[in-house]
Amino acid sequence: MSVSLPIGQSARSASILVVDGEPDVADLFRQRFRREARQGTYVMHFAASGAEALDRLAGEIQPALAAVLLTSTCRVWMGWNCSARSNSVAPICQS
Repeated sequence: MSVSLPIGQSARSASILVVDGEPDVADLFRQRFRREARQGTYVMHFAASGAEALDRLAGEIQPALAAVLLTSTCRVWMGWNCSARSNSVAPICQS
């Protein structure tokens, strides 16, 4: 039985959620992980605040979440606040 995956995803893909209020940071992560994203190793997801990150975690991030990278200086919610609340939304998240 063969399983077809969406373009850019492999059977070993994992998601990374980057949380930072600065748009330049998202561009830096896209640039840094461009090869891995093209190969389907990682699928990058972005949130501009801790609140947006929690919304994304409450939804279904596909493929499976491997890491959440938080800044400690988000404008709306600092990373530490988001980290403290994330375990109740997505139990895989550990601070």
